[in-house]
Amino acid sequence: MKASALAGSDSVFAAFTDADTMRTLLGGAVRALWDDAHRIVECEVAHAWRKTYGKAASWHKSHLKVCYRLHLVRSEESVAFPVWVHGTARLGEFPGDDKAAAAISHGVATLRLHRFPEDAGLPQLPTLVDPERARERTESLFGAAIGPVSVTVLRYRPGDRCSFRVGEEAVGRPALACAFAKTYADDAGALVFQRLRTLFREGRASGNVFPVAEPLAYDAATRTVWQRWIDGGTVAELTRSEGFAERVQQCARALAGLHAVQVDGLPACARAVLLHDTRKRAAKLALAYPQATGSLERTLDALSQSMDALPLEAPVTIHGDVHLEQFLVQAEGVAVADIDEMARGDAEQDLASLLVDLRLRAADCGPGEPWSDVAAEAYGRQAMTPVSRSLLAWHVARHGIDKAYRLHWRDRPEFTPTVIHLIAWAAESARSLTEDLS
Repeated sequence: MKASALAGSDSVFAAFTDADTMRTLLGGAVRALWDDAHRIVECEVAHAWRKTYGKAASWHKSHLKVCYRLHLVRSEESVAFPVWVHGTARLGEFPGDDKAAAAISHGVATLRLHRFPEDAGLPQLPTLVDPERARERTESLFGAAIGPVSVTVLRYRPGDRCSFRVGEEAVGRPALACAFAKTYADDAGALVFQRLRTLFREGRASGNVFPVAEPLAYDAATRTVWQRWIDGGTVAELTRSEGFAERVQQCARALAGLHAVQVDGLPACARAVLLHDTRKRAAKLALAYPQATGSLERTLDALSQSMDALPLEAPVTIHGDVHLEQFLVQAEGVAVADIDEMARGDAEQDLASLLVDLRLRAADCGPGEPWSDVAAEAYGRQAMTPVSRSLLAWHVARHGIDKAYRLHWRDRPEFTPTVIHLIAWAAESARSLTEDLS
């Protein structure tokens, strides 16, 4: 695949993943989806997924799925309120059954938009986010009558899954009930719910070393998992606060506790598969950042050549998608969230993911923040088995490339320096790996 062909496929969608550009372009769509009395005061690209083709014969198949979180203001009011809009951008003709309420053309691409909760892949959404229906469901979960509730969408991946909070709008007193819900396009929630029950039970038995929010119910009719809401926010929100280092230690200890529990039926997360995926991402990064090609190739060579020399450890229960937004703040300790990617694999895979995330956040806050060292030490004290230095370096190098690719995929110019830093950190870890094994 030529770099120019790939760049051409990507660039036609670039405007649709730039928040500042879309704040302007979505103005007409807002008038079509709501009315002329609304204006956009804030635009966030909440989710984007691209499929691009480099070959000329297939280039027209390229498309982008994207979701925006907007803050709108009515003409005579000053308080903004959030809404969600999603759609698909294509280069050619749209399917005849795509009855979008609004469309935006930019260059050779057209983006057709739908207003949340309209979603053919998640037909249960209108029922789930209806305040009266949500109040009735929350009352049944908590076994008590409650007042009016508000429904707040937290994350949304159109056609796939959506998570939201249902909370009583209590005035002058604590809310009686507050729940977290996550709904799926398929039956994945049933398995997630069973795993949550195992983790919650085992967490209590072990003194809440790795607690999760209490699982309340799984609703098969709407494919929705319900949990008790934890009201402290995420550890990611505390990066610049006093006592953050202690929260980092709590995250590391919770991760070690999770690795010690036995969860049946988890899929295997094989190193060879992980490396295969990383290699594909590195190839695309090299096309986008030719100045990093040599570094990426040397890193991948080191990862490949060290495979046979890495220790063969017994796989453990891993989270699979560790970063600070996956840890919820409680009065004492933290709770682990979002276990959709749980598997059996190397404990060092999760630890590497946490360390890379901490290093990125430390770089944003200025030099000298030893958070990744703090996490590594806390994890080592809590872990059932010693951490393998070579295996950790292998996963840090691989995860650095994966993280760089995810940032590149969001197609935001301000992420470019971070992408370059991540590629350099991956190369640094690969050199350390080679030295350890030599």
